[in-house]
Amino acid sequence: MQHLIKLKIWLKFSLFLFLFSLNSYTTNLDETKTQLEGTILHIDNTNYTKITLRSTEKVLVHFYDEIDLEVGDKIKVRGRLEKPEKARVFNLFDYQNYLKSKKIFWILKAEQIEIIEKNNNIFYTLKTNVKKRINSIEKSENYVSNFIIGENNLEEDVLESYKINGTLHLLAVSGAHIAILILIMKKAIKKDLPIILILLLYLFLTGFRTSITRAILFYIMLIINKKLNLKQKPINLLVLLASFLLIINPFLIYDIGFQFSFVISFFLLKTQHIINKKNNFFEKILTTSIIAFIASLPITINNFFQINLLTPLINIIFIPIYTFIIYPVSLLTFFLPFLDNIFFQIISLTEKLSIFLSNFSI
Repeated sequence: MQHLIKLKIWLKFSLFLFLFSLNSYTTNLDETKTQLEGTILHIDNTNYTKITLRSTEKVLVHFYDEIDLEVGDKIKVRGRLEKPEKARVFNLFDYQNYLKSKKIFWILKAEQIEIIEKNNNIFYTLKTNVKKRINSIEKSENYVSNFIIGENNLEEDVLESYKINGTLHLLAVSGAHIAILILIMKKAIKKDLPIILILLLYLFLTGFRTSITRAILFYIMLIINKKLNLKQKPINLLVLLASFLLIINPFLIYDIGFQFSFVISFFLLKTQHIINKKNNFFEKILTTSIIAFIASLPITINNFFQINLLTPLINIIFIPIYTFIIYPVSLLTFFLPFLDNIFFQIISLTEKLSIFLSNFSI
C-alpha cells in the first residue's frame, strides 16, 4: 500500500512537471541567426545531406552540395533558419510537431559548411565505424541498418505492403528484439551491470530512438526494482518511465513510435494474465496480436486513416519470422558479413510474402 501511495504522489508530481515543462519548452533562436557552430549528431545522405547539429540547441541542417563529414565532427554552418512546415491539411502528418518530438525547432538551409575540428570522440568514432561496416554489406544492407542502428531505408512498395498488412511495427527495433539481445548477452555475460552498460551504448548508437529507449530503460527499471526490492508492478514502472520521458520532452507525445510503444506495452502488461493462460505458442501469438491490434486502433486510424482486419492473422505469420529469424540473422550478418547472400534470400522471400498478402487486405 505504501508503494502505491508513493506511486500516486509521483504521478501527480509528474503531471505538474509535464505541464510546467510544456510551457517552458521553447527555442532560443530566431530568423536573424545566420551562423551556427556545433557537433554533428547524425547524418542522412539519402537524397541530400541532412545533418542533426547540436549547437546551443538541436537544429536540422539541409545541405545540397557534396561534403565529406562524419558524426562527431565540429562544424560552422552559414545559411538561413526556417520554421518546419505545419500540416496543411487538418489531422495529416505534421512535420513541425514531428521535429519538436526530436527537440528540433528549426531547419537551417545551409549555404556553406566549414569543418572546425574532426571527430576525436571514441563513441562517435565507434558509431561511424558501425555505419561503415553496415555500408560494406552489399545486398542486405538496408535490413542490417534497420535492425542494428534503427535507420530504415527500405523500398517504398515494401514499406507500403507492411503498412497495409499492419506489420510495420516489426521493422522497428522494439521490446521483443531487445529481449532477444538481452537473452543472448545473459548467456554470454550473465552479470547485469555489463549488460546494462552495453545496452546504454547500443542506445547511443541507435540515436536514442523511441521504441529502443522505452525497451532498454524499462529493462533497467525492472533490474533496479528487483535489486532494491521496490515491489513495484511492471505496469507502474512503465507509467513512471512514460511520465519521466514526457517531462524531459513533452513533445514526445506527438511521436507515433512513442504512442505505439507505450500504449501497446501498457495493454499487453494489463492483459498478461490472459496471454499466459494460452498453452499453445500460436495461440499466445494470436492473443497478443489481437490485444495489440485493438490497443493500437485509435493511433492507427488517427495517423494512417485505415485498418486491416486481417492484421492479427498476418501477425501470426510474421512475428515468428521477424523475432526468431530475421532479427537474429541481421545481428549475425553484421558480425559475419559472409551471411549476406543467405540473409538477402530470406528477406526477399519475406518481402514477396508481404506484398502478396497486402493484396488480400480487408
